[in-house]
Amino acid sequence: MKRQITVTDLSGIYGSLSDGIIPKDALNIDLRDITGTMSYCDDQAIAEIKERLAGMCVTDCSGLHLIDNGNYHYMSYIFLSMGCSMPYELIVYDHHTDMQEPLFEGLLS
Repeated sequence: MKRQITVTDLSGIYGSLSDGIIPKDALNIDLRDITGTMSYCDDQAIAEIKERLAGMCVTDCSGLHLIDNGNYHYMSYIFLSMGCSMPYELIVYDHHTDMQEPLFEGLLS
């Protein structure tokens, strides 16, 4: 069974990768039109993202999920909060400080 590669596109970064890094058969979920997602994520954006992910049947944690750049690191939380019941490995490549309180209440870092 081939595992699906899922790309969650929040910034458009993957559109600039024209050298074949992302396979053409990857499931590309365009989330660029959702406001309230840059660096922090508000409750409305979380709800909209979860709704779209559930509609695309990518919540079983199988395959590889690419979650955009470091400004969208909260996507790992969103995926995992949607009820993944199978074993998984979470690998995060990130090189900036995230472990700080947001400036405004109700934002997910």
